[in-house]
Amino acid sequence: MPHVNRHGFVKLFAVLSVLLVIAALVLPWKFWIEKKLASILEARGFHNVHLAISTLGLSSITFKNISVGGDKPLTLEDVTIGYSLSDVWQGDVSALAINGLGITLYRHNNQWAIAGLENWSNNKTNASIPVTLDQLAYIPLSSIKLENSSIHIISDGGEVDIPFQFTWQKTPIPKLTTQVKSLTFKMHGIEINTGEISFDVTLHEGDKQWDGAWQIKDIIAKGDATPMPVMEGKGVLSAQTEHASLLGGMKSADSGYNANFSMEYALNTPEKSLFTLTDATMPWNSGTLSVHDVKIPLSGKYATEVNLKVQHASIDALMQMLTGKHASATGVVSGTIPITIEADGSITFHEGSLKAEEPGTISMAPDAIPGDNEQVAVVRNVLKNLHYTHFSIAVDSHRGNQLSVLLVLEGNNPDVYEGRPVKMNVHLTGDLLNIIQQSVMPFMNPQQLLK
Repeated sequence: MPHVNRHGFVKLFAVLSVLLVIAALVLPWKFWIEKKLASILEARGFHNVHLAISTLGLSSITFKNISVGGDKPLTLEDVTIGYSLSDVWQGDVSALAINGLGITLYRHNNQWAIAGLENWSNNKTNASIPVTLDQLAYIPLSSIKLENSSIHIISDGGEVDIPFQFTWQKTPIPKLTTQVKSLTFKMHGIEINTGEISFDVTLHEGDKQWDGAWQIKDIIAKGDATPMPVMEGKGVLSAQTEHASLLGGMKSADSGYNANFSMEYALNTPEKSLFTLTDATMPWNSGTLSVHDVKIPLSGKYATEVNLKVQHASIDALMQMLTGKHASATGVVSGTIPITIEADGSITFHEGSLKAEEPGTISMAPDAIPGDNEQVAVVRNVLKNLHYTHFSIAVDSHRGNQLSVLLVLEGNNPDVYEGRPVKMNVHLTGDLLNIIQQSVMPFMNPQQLLK
């Protein structure tokens, strides 16, 4: 996002307006004032400025129908600037009330830009956050209030409108509050709906940082993937001079789905910014899937390494998935499967295994095992009712996104071959990756979760 002088626009707009109030009260120069303000703002780097004065007086001035910029303008329904005449000559105003602010945020020259302000103040000085009262003194406002406003974000992944309201006060203690009544957006085939979102932050001057809390209610995710229950999120956030951080978690009412994460953002060295999925768990096939300590850089395109931990998953559900519902089984498996998630969202399974926790049985339909020779016939007979003492599933990815699954079995079928013990490897191959993605990826793809 281009650097913007932190108070220049507000101060310039406010002071120029107030200095013309007295003349406007005495002379019928309203139209002239509107044109003069627009020309001054355009001379300072703003383009296609349109505004109209609604009311003006000795303590405030209100503008309406303001727009700045061309194709995607920054718009405001009305702006009221409060002031006292004794402060005008110091360049100070007391309050700013904005109704109907419309901001469009989009990618411009490989950077984030605010529509209508692309070409204003391109100086490259480092960005910083004021963390003391002295640093806040330059702001010519005691309070700011935004109502009925919205941010429209355009990214490669989709678009979203965020309706919000915002309040800020400088005295007695600097504090800001942001509220979003609800939010809906679609991205990568998933629709996200939320209830109220809130951020409350207060300056702690002794620590030279802002501290606060955030909360999101009634998070609902819909899409082609595994459906998820309603979730809620909450956590804390802080900001220092050149660094901001956010910590928290989200979970369902029964805590079956939960995730804890942190995000560190460096204002002037974004390449050091990092999102960490500390831990996350979800139900899967009567067991659970979980990941831990997944690190995702927020700048650049990098592959993400994930160790997917499976605990107490139903062998019956797995066998039905792997064989197209041509097999049934008892027992549960646990284990770990390493996965690489590429920057484009594609995944690769590395060598991993799941093992049964105790003996059980497998029954596989004969037509699930192709072939017509004596060895295949033996396998079919044994797997009609195999009582296993050892069961493991080894998975790996091969060329063409083909998922390879090797079943390693030990046990016996009491109905054939006099119940003699057998050992066998059953090698299953096929384009099963899409099945796994639909079932698992909504949880285990941290980049999708982050989006």
